[in-house]
Amino acid sequence: MPITQINNLMQGAKLDNLIGETKPLNFNNKEEKKNFEDVIMDTIDKVNFQQVTADNMKEKFIKGEDVSMHEVMLKGQEAQLSMQYLIEVRNKIHDAYQEMNKVQI
Repeated sequence: MPITQINNLMQGAKLDNLIGETKPLNFNNKEEKKNFEDVIMDTIDKVNFQQVTADNMKEKFIKGEDVSMHEVMLKGQEAQLSMQYLIEVRNKIHDAYQEMNKVQI
């Protein structure tokens, strides 16, 4: 297919309208800057919140409150996946730290 036909198709589809308005990146914004420790601590807090939420859902289900088994299982799986992800991130950070220690200056 020639380039002109592709250009005509793109103009006909009006992809700009589908994408929407774009904004330039602002690297001077102080609010967007977080250090590594803050990112890790926020992630740990979120994983902890998911674990607590899953445990609360289990307790509500056991007490007979209006919670479906589906919701309990879903929250439990979300918490488990989040924890597995966090453990993998920790392992990668540990491996990177070990590699940095091997570098001779």
